[in-house]
Amino acid sequence: MPAELKNVTAILEDVKVTTPLPTIVEEPKITQNLPLQAPVEIPKPRETHNVSLSGLSSLKNTIKEQLAHQVSKEKIQPTQENIKPLWQELVDIMFAKKVISKNMLFESEFIFTENHIEVLANLSVYDYLTAERLTLLDWFKRKYHNEAMNVIITEKVITEKDTDNTVLSTREIFELMAERNPSLRLLKDKLMLDFEM
Repeated sequence: MPAELKNVTAILEDVKVTTPLPTIVEEPKITQNLPLQAPVEIPKPRETHNVSLSGLSSLKNTIKEQLAHQVSKEKIQPTQENIKPLWQELVDIMFAKKVISKNMLFESEFIFTENHIEVLANLSVYDYLTAERLTLLDWFKRKYHNEAMNVIITEKVITEKDTDNTVLSTREIFELMAERNPSLRLLKDKLMLDFEM
């Protein structure tokens, strides 16, 4: 044994090693660096279909019949009576996934022409309906069988009634009520009430 190795083994004997030292089982082998190649895939044979002109002709006729059946559906003119159930069904479908006030949607009003439906919406649902305009458009086209249908969303304008903002006195209030119900005057006289203070 060489002297250096004896010193190392003496040091190791003095120090207690709690973890085992790694041992080299085998020296790594050096190989030539060869380029890696991807495995070659063998293409599967394609399925062949026999196509005949008569087959294409029958397919074309089938498609024409389906389109004729779709076109033969009669256009339905939108009215106040038939739009309310459709609107309620649409609201239930659209808002099953959204949290928005259905009552505000049901307050929407409609103006009809032959191919247009104008939805007058409250400000609180206007933005949502504008974003969902294409969904509304597809819904009404399908339900009314009219591809020329257009849906326009407008904001409902709420106007205040032109009222006189004057404050009435108790006597004026009583006079207005007595005009509507004359028995109030009789009651006032019998009880000897006086409204002037």
